[in-house]
Amino acid sequence: MVTQNVDGLHQAGGASDVVELHGGLDRTVCLNCGDVASRAGLDVRLQEANPHFGPRTDEINPDGDAELPDEVLDGFVMVGCVVCGAGPLKPDVVFFGRPCPATGWTGASVWSSRRAACWCWGRP
Repeated sequence: MVTQNVDGLHQAGGASDVVELHGGLDRTVCLNCGDVASRAGLDVRLQEANPHFGPRTDEINPDGDAELPDEVLDGFVMVGCVVCGAGPLKPDVVFFGRPCPATGWTGASVWSSRRAACWCWGRP
């Protein structure tokens, strides 16, 4: 299956051999060295580096972003990449207006070359 979803919906539904054209929210990528790592692992490291930073949001936006006042973020420690120690890190997804990575297109091409037919749906 080739999907534009980034939320793991198809895998949660039992699909295997899924090609994610736009990446996946369950991973992070280091913008310095390109390492791809588990977002759950990042969460653990962030909690260890910020033991007194508890869950708090003034407002959660529809896209899942949270608005926090600057004083809440004072003293927050951002962790670096597990490979190079730098960063920054970002979700391993394609943001609006950015091109899909070649790996997604290559994966989709290989996937489709192994099928006799393909069913596509969505909005133009």
